[in-house]
Amino acid sequence: FDSAHGRVTLRLRPVHSMRPLLAVTLACYAEHARAALSSAAPTASPSAPASACLFKIPAADTCVCKLADCHSGCEKTFIGDCLCSASGCTTPLPMPPPHPLPPPPRAPPPNPPLSPAPPPPPPQPSNAFPERKPLSTKLPSELGVPVVERTGKVAPFPTRWSTGRTTYPTGTWWQNLLMCDPPGDPVSLLGGEIACNVHLVPYVVWPNASGLLFALPYVQPQGGNLANMFGDTIAVPLFIGAAHEQSASGPGWAEDGFDDLTVTLKWSALNNMSMPLTRGSPFVSAIAKSTPLRISSEQQLRSVVTDTGDGCEAADCDGASVSGSRFELSLGQSDETWVVYASAPVTFDVLATSGPVPESSFGGNMALYTSGAWSGMLRMALLDACTKGTSTVHCAAGDDDRPAVGPPGAVTAEAATPSGAGARNDPVLMAKLLDAAADSCTVGGRVDFRVERPADDDDDGALVLRYSWETASMSGSSGSGTSAGSKSPPPPLLLAMLPHHTSLIADAHAAAAAGVKRTGLGHRAVHGIAELVVGSVWELRVPLVNADWHAPRDPTPEHVAALKAELVAEAEWTPPANYVNGAGDGYNAGKLLSRMARTALIAEALGEDALAERVGKALVALVQRHAVDGGENPWVWDSTWGGLVSCGCDYDDCFGKCVGHCKNAFPNCPSLGDPGRDFGNAYYNDHHFHWGYHAYAAAVAAKFAPAWATRNRERLLLLARDIASPSMDDPAFPKARHKDWWMHISWASGIALAGALPYRNGRNQESSSEAVNGYYGAALMGKALHDRGLEDVGLALLSMEVHAARTYYHVDKDTSIYTPAMADNAMVGILWQNLAQYQTWFGPAAYLVHAIQIIPVTPVTEALLDPVFAAREWPVLAKSCDEVERCATEGWSPFVTMSKAVVEPEAAFREALQAANQSFSKDSPAGNGNSRLNTLYWIATRPAPTAAATALSRVRLGGPVIAALPRTTPGDPSAPTDAFTAAPFRTALVAGCTLAFVAIVARKLKLTWAHTARAQWRAASSSLSPPATDAMEHLLVESPPALPMRLPRSH
Repeated sequence: FDSAHGRVTLRLRPVHSMRPLLAVTLACYAEHARAALSSAAPTASPSAPASACLFKIPAADTCVCKLADCHSGCEKTFIGDCLCSASGCTTPLPMPPPHPLPPPPRAPPPNPPLSPAPPPPPPQPSNAFPERKPLSTKLPSELGVPVVERTGKVAPFPTRWSTGRTTYPTGTWWQNLLMCDPPGDPVSLLGGEIACNVHLVPYVVWPNASGLLFALPYVQPQGGNLANMFGDTIAVPLFIGAAHEQSASGPGWAEDGFDDLTVTLKWSALNNMSMPLTRGSPFVSAIAKSTPLRISSEQQLRSVVTDTGDGCEAADCDGASVSGSRFELSLGQSDETWVVYASAPVTFDVLATSGPVPESSFGGNMALYTSGAWSGMLRMALLDACTKGTSTVHCAAGDDDRPAVGPPGAVTAEAATPSGAGARNDPVLMAKLLDAAADSCTVGGRVDFRVERPADDDDDGALVLRYSWETASMSGSSGSGTSAGSKSPPPPLLLAMLPHHTSLIADAHAAAAAGVKRTGLGHRAVHGIAELVVGSVWELRVPLVNADWHAPRDPTPEHVAALKAELVAEAEWTPPANYVNGAGDGYNAGKLLSRMARTALIAEALGEDALAERVGKALVALVQRHAVDGGENPWVWDSTWGGLVSCGCDYDDCFGKCVGHCKNAFPNCPSLGDPGRDFGNAYYNDHHFHWGYHAYAAAVAAKFAPAWATRNRERLLLLARDIASPSMDDPAFPKARHKDWWMHISWASGIALAGALPYRNGRNQESSSEAVNGYYGAALMGKALHDRGLEDVGLALLSMEVHAARTYYHVDKDTSIYTPAMADNAMVGILWQNLAQYQTWFGPAAYLVHAIQIIPVTPVTEALLDPVFAAREWPVLAKSCDEVERCATEGWSPFVTMSKAVVEPEAAFREALQAANQSFSKDSPAGNGNSRLNTLYWIATRPAPTAAATALSRVRLGGPVIAALPRTTPGDPSAPTDAFTAAPFRTALVAGCTLAFVAIVARKLKLTWAHTARAQWRAASSSLSPPATDAMEHLLVESPPALPMRLPRSH
């Protein structure tokens, strides 16, 4: 948005389908937007010399700012921008029109010193969890990478982060907590902090200037989506924090430490009141020092019950005082009962309205105030979500019917129906569990891992994850609690597990081995039942996904000739000129280089060593250009957040009349001020996608040129360090930038805001398969560089991502997580913390939703697309693709074919041979990173499909019927007569096709006797198998409502 001229610029992703109306609407409202922006933007202080900087160049003490903001004179001018001394970027002054100067030639970065592979770690016991050290401690600036500093609203808000950090997370699960505008901005003043929520599990929490709000969400089906709902009259928020409202312009909250499993918030204006937030904790805890506290909610208070017996009921509560160390609060609108624990006896003064309160958002008002300043810890937990039977969501039956979620290892039918909050819990048992666990407050946590590689062909290997927590005793009897290295036994902890956890401890033996006891109690949310378990340390064994260069089997012999012929053609392929020059965006550049990497590896697998070496050499040159020397769109190191980001390119080819080039050059980096450039790379969006493709290409280049890789080891490692750093001790990059160690999934969203706010649905990730590819690339880089530490962390992140993707993106037919409508769709397109969504960022078509969860296809895809799932998923994908020509022209259709190949490889191979060249064009948004050769190689290396998967795949909605007809094995003497030649089949087929034509005519004429055709088809088809009959009936009756008889969609 150009506030000076009232212009809105849209930069469209190539595969977007944007309506022109959007651009027109934005243009019409530009004036309103400019006025709003002017009123909302804080005024720059003349005493802050860096206030006008867009970003800094620390090495030269200069910065890039708008022409009008540089009053010391531009050292270099760009398009609307100026390179100015840092002290000169202050107040707007009139500037003469810019006179563009040709940028001086950039000297190549110095060659870094040779960096040999690290020595192998010392031998450790087989069950040990090794300490993970940084992959490197070299700063990118030491390696010749240009350096920038972020300022203003694209830098970490200083009021939200603790000081002394060299790097900051950008993709962590709790990121939204710190992404609200600084104090005093309109967002805080208007109470918009609810957008800064995170789904802590089981609660959704969000801070404000006075404390923390939280609610138990309920799930709401929304067509093909499922959402967490909260902050309404069913899930009424509660508050814990300061007794008196704090000014929104005050300092508010800030991060006060974080690790793999926890983050702590503190409020400096409230004597550093702090709240440790732990993934999966059923408790919300507040630690105060001489601070008056309040517990409140905008609903009516039914009763207070204390452990001392001086509680109160409804109308008697207002103005009462209650004392004790344990309190049960029964609330009206939500029908919830919450239990409050105090580290020492406390007296609360009670406020309770007896009737509706007009100014209340939810119809009431209640509060408990400490009698004066208080020191200690308060903990709150949900005891019962159906206290009186009035909740329209949480009460599935009467007031006294409260079945548990189920015995350990089981989930009841009620819990598996996501029409509401799931099964209700036994409040008596829940109270016992909460009381027993209330004293141990988790204040820290870590995840250690070890990779158990397969010992032989019969061993699949495992990734072993150990979860351990640091605790503080609420009563103070034991001080700080235990971590992994504590000598005293850790206290029992009550924490939640989601389905990706509980699927790993499905039986009692596995649960005991993991160190947990399942309770059968829990709460439903968008990611399924969060079941409470008791255990102080978890050890979970995740199936290990190995990272291999080639498919686990050779191509079928009959396909080798076709593969080699295609290889000769693909070996001549090169990326577009702008990507050869390094002028393109990092995402597509990575895809294009990965395509060449696949060609080199396939040539090697086919024994064509000369072609493999030739393509490998060309690949090395391109990786050198992008990752070592720097292209026209160079990668720069953001020393503020700690990340490798693209500078951006204002590309110009003179409308085809000159050689394309970037009109800008460093330090003019348009991506740093525009989250729409380069797919948001400079705002840390999708880094594991972008740099993951490059890591894969660099790994293959290193495999073919080991001496080159040794010379450039440190530059290549930057890609892996950005997305897969195993340690918080790396001085240049945060640990595992996108990974949620508790959820196993990655969150792709970075630091960009939507209208000055984070997304209310929380963090999100679209393409699980591209996340898998990113960690696959990191593991292969470790293998190519002989770095076992990098290979291990790559395998760990890869195995977790595959396990989570198969749990939350691939929707089983009998899903206990999602709805039947979502089971019919078979796939989730975007997974959020508060939403599972059947669409993509660039369109809602089913083929987009499915294919974006498949690309790119490499040998590791075999771990992601299991045959039974592919058999269900492929028909939905194929039907959607068949309906839209763009599916083929944009390059999505080969991924349909490759999904089909998991269950029908022979038919898929023929289909791939006949695919249009446009589907693999370098200009195709989806197909540019894929080739016909890669498609054929994938198909030719598929194992024989299982009978169950083949049967599932043969009834395809709206597709060819022949696949559903009975087949027999030629030459099998025990087989019946071949159905394709038997007279009964021919009779039935002729009758069916004739009557299908009659049915079509009947539709057009709106006749009502089409059911006669259906009845005659049934009589004629008695010789066919039920799947064949069902498929032909589907063809006959799948029509507009003119036909009086319809089969359900599920048929």
